[in-house]
Amino acid sequence: MGLTDHPANSTQEGRPASKVAREWFRQYLRTVINPVVWSYFEFGVGLEAHQQNTVAQLDEVGWPKEGFYRDNGGYCFPESRYDLVDSWIPGLEKRVETACSDGIIDRCLRDYLFVNNAVGVINALSVGRTADETTLLKVFREEIASLVEIEPATSSLLSVLLDSDQIPCKGNLFTRFEGYDELDSTLDDESVYVEIENPLATLFRPA
Repeated sequence: MGLTDHPANSTQEGRPASKVAREWFRQYLRTVINPVVWSYFEFGVGLEAHQQNTVAQLDEVGWPKEGFYRDNGGYCFPESRYDLVDSWIPGLEKRVETACSDGIIDRCLRDYLFVNNAVGVINALSVGRTADETTLLKVFREEIASLVEIEPATSSLLSVLLDSDQIPCKGNLFTRFEGYDELDSTLDDESVYVEIENPLATLFRPA
């Protein structure tokens, strides 16, 4: 579906489709993606917010208004900030068994929230020739950079996205071939990850 078919279409806005798409994507990030990052940093709760687990509510003209997360089983707690979680739900770790190292959770959230979710939206907008992919990636990088100041010292969630030439991406087909069952595995061994190029770093590194 192109932007002209979307409620927030460029004809209704009276502006170029590329500009509307760029602003729509930035608002999507601030409405759906950024709050998940903030919750992880401030409360120590990581949500596996890939596209299938995410619902975006649009306003009457099609702009992102609210974001909802729908998976009661897809959450995890970083060890360095587990005390935060335990302070409001004592003993939760023993009941859910989803507390693990910060590095493992950073890797998972980097894939689910950023590669699967945000980059998936970039793909949809750019494949439909609504906006230039590189322009949207630049917007994405700017929003990530705006959150770095609240990133805990124990986390590399955002710094890896901004600086590393390659990032881990979940290999769904490899995971299936290896016989992994995510429902019966811990977070650190539930999936097979492969390294992919990280355009957020490689495209925008100063010459």
